[in-house]
Amino acid sequence: MEAKWKSLEGTEGQNSVVSKMKRMKSALISWNHNSFGNIDAQYVEIVKNIEQLDARMGGVELSPGTLLRKRELQSRLWKISRYRESLWQQKSRATWLAEGDRNTSFFHRQVKIRLMSNSIMGLQHNGHWETNPERLKFLFFKELNSHFASTPPIGPL
Repeated sequence: MEAKWKSLEGTEGQNSVVSKMKRMKSALISWNHNSFGNIDAQYVEIVKNIEQLDARMGGVELSPGTLLRKRELQSRLWKISRYRESLWQQKSRATWLAEGDRNTSFFHRQVKIRLMSNSIMGLQHNGHWETNPERLKFLFFKELNSHFASTPPIGPL
């Protein structure tokens, strides 16, 4: 990217930077298309190919070549799934940065919902639901101590 930036010509001043950024954007779009292509279309195609192999199998053992092909497809599916996840994560961050000031209450609500879903509000102990934080702490440490205080099993694991 640095070499591409330096290769872009322009006049001096602010207009030069804006012009270079526009051309750099075009270069990055082209690079993305050449390097990754349409990730969603690739994902759908790979899933379709794997499903076709599974349907062909139908209780019959596949040849070693077909099994190798299926493993390669599954490996590519895993790689593309990670690309898709990364892409969506980056898009959500970009949305947050772009919309954060204008839509702060929405994002604040999203964070609060996430915190609530990740928190433990209570535990069931002896058929009784415990919600008192001090009681929860006591039960947690009691269980932890009894777990690690027990004698280790004898013999191979």
